[in-house]
Amino acid sequence: EILHAHELSRTLWGLASVRHRDDRFLHAAMTAAVRMIDNFTPAELATAMWSFATLGYGTTSLVERAGRSGLARRAQFPPQALANMVWALAVLAAPAGVVRSFLESAEDRVGELSGSDLMTLAWAANKAQVSAPALVNAVMAKAR
Repeated sequence: EILHAHELSRTLWGLASVRHRDDRFLHAAMTAAVRMIDNFTPAELATAMWSFATLGYGTTSLVERAGRSGLARRAQFPPQALANMVWALAVLAAPAGVVRSFLESAEDRVGELSGSDLMTLAWAANKAQVSAPALVNAVMAKAR
């Protein structure tokens, strides 16, 4: 690989942050990301997926591989990375079961999540049409 997982994640983040979409580069980056999916740390995986989703670029293969890899390590995601990963999966139309599994992990960690993380997760649950009552309750509690 020309870029390592960390470098690829940061490059994608930079492009997404300024909303620069280059489909040729994104195709090559997505192909590389799928090949090296298990080399990303959970935070790097979430950043890469957030970037692809922000730029509106992803394939079933990317979503499936990232979902499987992330689910295997979901307890290792830092809180904000967990929220960003779920948001990205919802935006990229991951299967509801994958989003639900991540949300269940988030529900187990409500105490670690910021108000922003909770709102992101609630939005993702709604987008994916997945019920997440513990997250909704946590959002309501934070709003009080």
